[in-house]
Amino acid sequence: MEGVRDGRIGRPGSRTPSSMTGDSLLGMQEWKSESGAPWPWRDELEVGCTLEHAGYYVSWLLAMFGPVSRVTAANTLVVPDKGVPATPQQPDLKHRVLEHESGVSRA
Repeated sequence: MEGVRDGRIGRPGSRTPSSMTGDSLLGMQEWKSESGAPWPWRDELEVGCTLEHAGYYVSWLLAMFGPVSRVTAANTLVVPDKGVPATPQQPDLKHRVLEHESGVSRA
């Protein structure tokens, strides 16, 4: 982050992290951690990938590029039948554009 803040690596114009929980989750009911705990797939589908994971990369983006002045978003449910009984299912493809006060945009 220091290299970004002090300009050693140039001035970033945009970044493109994204969230998608579509067919990449097929078989998720069988996933287990190293400890043997099942993966909480129902939470992922019912709460949505943005609320489950966005805090990780948004915190890094804020640390590197500063406060956000504007947010634009679009969502859709691409894979409605993931073979599991989760209802309601949240959108599984989400795009956000965060415009930072520093002038950097995240598409």
